[in-house]
Formats: sequence, C-alpha cells, structure tokens
Amino acid sequence: MKIHTVDKETAVEIEWVGRKGGNLVVWGKVLGTMEMEMHITPEEICKGFKIFLNWRMLSYALLLPYYISKLGLKGLFVRKKER
Repeated sequence: MKIHTVDKETAVEIEWVGRKGGNLVVWGKVLGTMEMEMHITPEEICKGFKIFLNWRMLSYALLLPYYISKLGLKGLFVRKKER
C-alpha cells in the first residue's frame, strides 16, 4: 500500500503489518529510501480510532463500494504500470 503526497510522490510504502507482543508493527519505506519498522501501541490505536470516527470518514466508508465499482474488479487486483 502506498500513501502519496499532494505532488503524487510516494511518502510511505507499507510492505506488511503484523504484531509483536501487544503492539502493532508496520514495516515499510519512508520517502522511498529509508526502511523503517514502526511500532504502534494500543493507546495510540485508540487515539487513531478517535481521529477516524468522524463524518468525513463515515461518508467515505459508505461511498467506498461506489469508488471500487468505478475501478472495476481488475483495478483491485492488477497493478498499474508505474511511470
């Protein structure tokens, strides 16, 4: 999964998400070069839920099937060529 900036540059590329003890572990590259293993504590996950529980995210979640249907099933499983 890639997270892009407004300029369409890759800010974070997440390779995998797992668990170590009670923490959530996210491993990926930051700014395309720096590999990083990020640990998220249960307290921070609770703060994250508060951030994502708002009307904008709720409306996005309700419209997500529409956005997916615009992509089509091929768009979900086939990688686009990077330029």
